[in-house]
Amino acid sequence: MYKQETVEEVNKSMGETEKKLFNELDVVMSRGKCGNKVPTLIPSDCAAPLQLLVDNRETYIDKDNKYLFANPLARTTGHYNAGVVLKEQLSDMALNRADLFHATKLRKYCATTSQILEMGEFDMEVLTRHMGHDKDVHRGYYRLSDATHELTRASILMMKLDEGCLSKYSGRSLEEMLTEGN
Repeated sequence: MYKQETVEEVNKSMGETEKKLFNELDVVMSRGKCGNKVPTLIPSDCAAPLQLLVDNRETYIDKDNKYLFANPLARTTGHYNAGVVLKEQLSDMALNRADLFHATKLRKYCATTSQILEMGEFDMEVLTRHMGHDKDVHRGYYRLSDATHELTRASILMMKLDEGCLSKYSGRSLEEMLTEGN
């Protein structure tokens, strides 16, 4: 877990929100597609139940099975597939759109909506690594269409021009123009 590896100097440089998140969450690395390591955020209230699984695993799980959510019937290599388990659970519920509960859809939503933020290279790398893919996949597959950017970003400029107040924003960014209107 990352907390044990955190250098005191880094901890001192954290803002209040980062410190709060650091104390309320932990991270474990799991194997993603193509063998890539994918970080998983663990809320503090889940740490004790997960530790209980680890502490008692030898009672139920073959000692050679390395998976946390090991399937006791599958011997050394078996584990529960979260997507399959979720689908089974959702089929028992009266939901109009159970198909929307899917990790791929959540990743796509997160990746697409994150584009409204001004993210630097480092933040973009952290986000894409957390979602289990790289920046090229993020930019190529999840990129908002040019039409979306035209509508949301360039239209503010045209609106201010039409209102006759564009000169009021001289030297300011589109972001500043957007936030002032709210």
